[in-house]
Amino acid sequence: MSSWRNMGFAASLVLALTSTAAAYVLAEQAAIAAANVGTATVLQYAAMSIAMLMAIATYQPDHKHQQVALIAAAVICRLLLIPVDAYTSNDIARYLFDGKLALEGFDPYSIRHDATVLDSLRALWQPPAEHVQYATLYPPLALGLFSMAASSGVTSAVWIWKAMAAIAGIATVFTAQKLLQLTGRQRYLPVIALSPLLILETGVGGHLDAFSTLAIALALLALFRKKPVLAGMCIGAGTLLKLLPLAILLPAFFQCRHHKERLHITAATLITVAIGYATVIAMGMRPIGSIGVFFAKWRFGSPTFEAMHWLFQGDYLMPVLLVIFAVGCIWIAFDAWRHRLSPQQEWHHADLIPWQTALALPLLLSPVVFPWYLMPLALLSAFALRGWLLAWISLMPLTYEVLNHFIDAGYWQPATWPLWVIGLGVQLALVIELVIKPRCDCKFHPQNNKGMVCSHW
Repeated sequence: MSSWRNMGFAASLVLALTSTAAAYVLAEQAAIAAANVGTATVLQYAAMSIAMLMAIATYQPDHKHQQVALIAAAVICRLLLIPVDAYTSNDIARYLFDGKLALEGFDPYSIRHDATVLDSLRALWQPPAEHVQYATLYPPLALGLFSMAASSGVTSAVWIWKAMAAIAGIATVFTAQKLLQLTGRQRYLPVIALSPLLILETGVGGHLDAFSTLAIALALLALFRKKPVLAGMCIGAGTLLKLLPLAILLPAFFQCRHHKERLHITAATLITVAIGYATVIAMGMRPIGSIGVFFAKWRFGSPTFEAMHWLFQGDYLMPVLLVIFAVGCIWIAFDAWRHRLSPQQEWHHADLIPWQTALALPLLLSPVVFPWYLMPLALLSAFALRGWLLAWISLMPLTYEVLNHFIDAGYWQPATWPLWVIGLGVQLALVIELVIKPRCDCKFHPQNNKGMVCSHW
């Protein structure tokens, strides 16, 4: 039996590495504007998902050789993609041009890319044509990272940025490994090490979310080690990269052991964010950007928002979304309070369920959800395997079908069928989880008096 598991695990690593290496072929196809790049990308994600599931089923955490092989494969996959041209999005070009504008003394939050004064810079750096009408919407620390990569010059900036993203992705794997050890979830390390989202969206897309995902992992590690000030600083840093990490402050606040911890984590978060924004304001920038315009004009990848838009059109839509968001926040606070820790209690993997919900809620209600937005959820999914969450993460790459027409003819027209598949898949998984999930007589915190974790978790 053990030999079969070893063979299955080895096969999963080979499949993961092979599927990752296929990015070189897809990048070449995108360069010649092939019409099937979107379909091929979906298949690539599917193959890597199969590899991940095979690894989960066959991984033996107490097997030292398997552990080393898994970590090595995770690192190789991320390093392997540094030289690959991005074919799933052109966000890197946007990042670097925003960084170059800051280096040149412009305010990226105020100036559009199509401004006449930027003609020479635009010709050299070639930011995405579909972005030229919008000022940047990225927070200050993100702009700092963009500027750091752009400072190396137009020739090497892309590879510097991708190397930075790869380092963040690798650091996330090692941080997650420590977190999983602390919660007794070592067997689920493949969920993070071989996650298609965490590998491809870091290595191919080079998305900023690789850094915000690392910030969330570091915040969690700081909380596990009873360092709420450091945790708050990590949450604040994550918020200065992308706004989504701020959502985890809600469950973290209510799960803290006592009021002093709550004060420390909240103050550290707010002070970190305030310092970041005060810094760019002192530099003469107005860090508001075009986020309102972005969400007003763009619609992509959100089955929930599309359903709400269909049911509550016109003036009713926004109030309904706000009510749902408010009710969701109340539920997250209540659920986190139920999972609050006593002064001597250590964190348990089930305590992270409110964190998953907190990150999922704004994405569920957002009109725009690209696959890479789910990277933090891919990280947290290893701590409590939720059917609806795994379905969402696994089906979200179906939206890459839009690349077929976009790369071939520059025509951006997302199909509606991926939204139906994602929405129905998540609902089906949720029903199965609620109806078929076995029940037990364990106490709320899934740990009996002998310290053994309930198998239902």
